[in-house]
Amino acid sequence: MLSTAECNVLSSLSTERFKRVRAVIVSMVLATDMAAHFEFIAKFKNKLSGTGAVSNRYSRFQYDDPKDRQLLMDVAIKCGDINNAAKNNDLCKKWASRIMEEFFMQGDKEKASGLPVSMFMDRATTQVPKCQVGFIDFLAMPLFEVWGTYVSTADMLFEGVTNMSKNREYWKRFAFLDHLRHLLLIHAN
Repeated sequence: MLSTAECNVLSSLSTERFKRVRAVIVSMVLATDMAAHFEFIAKFKNKLSGTGAVSNRYSRFQYDDPKDRQLLMDVAIKCGDINNAAKNNDLCKKWASRIMEEFFMQGDKEKASGLPVSMFMDRATTQVPKCQVGFIDFLAMPLFEVWGTYVSTADMLFEGVTNMSKNREYWKRFAFLDHLRHLLLIHAN
């Protein structure tokens, strides 16, 4: 996109500034790689719980330090990347359905190619409610709890964690009902 003159929004930047902006963007894209998910959570937690006589969580970040700014942007983009469970329940369900359909389409292609189907991508065996509870418990909630610690104030709590807790309960009830249906089918046969 940047190679097309009319699309290059960075064309007016100096070479040095372009390199810095590009490095920031690349870092944010790489931050969405789930392989480093827990590393980012740990770095952010460590920064928030920094040592010293600092009582304000915001002042633990040195906003004039490029590394601190980058960590904030990386964690913010991670939150944006996996935020479906932090939305209200109607949006959470819609996005979960879209994401699972994307997973299932990949699984269908893997199966058609004779490859083993990746975890959570087999529409015949994946239990979506259980998958969503696991996603919330192990990936989304740990990230959003630490982000909520950063963005919440005494006057305003971060509603993403509240929504996520409600959505977790929704999916857990749904999983329980699926389990009951499965048991009824077994006993009916």
